[in-house]
Amino acid sequence: MQQEGNNNMTFPSPMKIFSDWYLEACSNYEKSVEKIIPLQKEIPELLLPAEPATMTVATVNPKTLQPSTRNVFLKSFNVETSEFIFCTNFNSRKGSEIAENSKIALNFYWSYGSVMSSKQVRIEGVAEFCSDEESDQIFNSRPLESRIASSVSQQSQELVGGREQLLNEFFNAIEEQKLSAQEPVRPKHWGGVRVRAHCIEFWQSGDHRLANRIQYKKEQDNSWKSTTLYP
Repeated sequence: MQQEGNNNMTFPSPMKIFSDWYLEACSNYEKSVEKIIPLQKEIPELLLPAEPATMTVATVNPKTLQPSTRNVFLKSFNVETSEFIFCTNFNSRKGSEIAENSKIALNFYWSYGSVMSSKQVRIEGVAEFCSDEESDQIFNSRPLESRIASSVSQQSQELVGGREQLLNEFFNAIEEQKLSAQEPVRPKHWGGVRVRAHCIEFWQSGDHRLANRIQYKKEQDNSWKSTTLYP
């Protein structure tokens, strides 16, 4: 998909656009990594760009109306159902806020090599926790250390002993797993979150700081209505 021109963003389905943009971001990320890794030997402080799956998740406390954001990794998305899935600890702040207020917003930003080729996708929707079966599948697909880390971490709770305590708990859990020779079981407080999108906006940088913006809103019949917006 070409980067310039507003006409490139007028597909019937916004999820088709998202899929194209995401795959393009993945390709650009891999090219950037290939260039940066050899340079890190001479310039150790040179950092890799954020992974394409990185997205900002915004939730709101229904009592205080205080919004909060954090970056998480997109686990998967479904073009047909307009759904996005990420994982979390249900006892964390975002997990607790989602349980009380299902309204949610996501944001992706991709810029590899040039600000003039940056793209952004804003998503608004409703969140729900995935079924136990689906969360089990997601959990079991993760690397062993990631599964153990999810079991050990009491996300968002006070860590009295600091990072040393966290590392001790983590490595102790690894040793216990080796001795038991059993696969870690998904903790009940961890699982997937499904976001059903009803508004998706695409932003694409342009000349003279005049970006291209197209917003898609889902109608009652599940069709999408597109509107071009001022930048």
